[in-house]
Amino acid sequence: MSVELEAKDVPETVMAAIRKAAGGARITELGKEELHAEPTGSPFARPTNAEVYYWAEFEDGDAAGEASVAPDGAVVEVLKWKTVTETRDEVLKKDRRVRLNRGRSPLPTSQAA
Repeated sequence: MSVELEAKDVPETVMAAIRKAAGGARITELGKEELHAEPTGSPFARPTNAEVYYWAEFEDGDAAGEASVAPDGAVVEVLKWKTVTETRDEVLKKDRRVRLNRGRSPLPTSQAA
């Protein structure tokens, strides 16, 4: 699950790593991601292990990038840059997929409540 955050809600060790990764680029978005490991055994078991990391998106001129940082400030995913055009194309493709899937039930209609 991913949640957008404000800088004041991000631990200082994480913000320091994000600022260093930005290298002068503008930080446009910050967030926290919690990934759950798939449990073994029953398909109905709840995940027990969670991995938490913080992410940031940056802009610098016509380039946009993102990086991920662990709660201890270690960089998990180094800053990757793309041109703004590439980033906009990805957003449009994702938006198209969301619109196409909107309204569809995850269960067959005979099983949906």
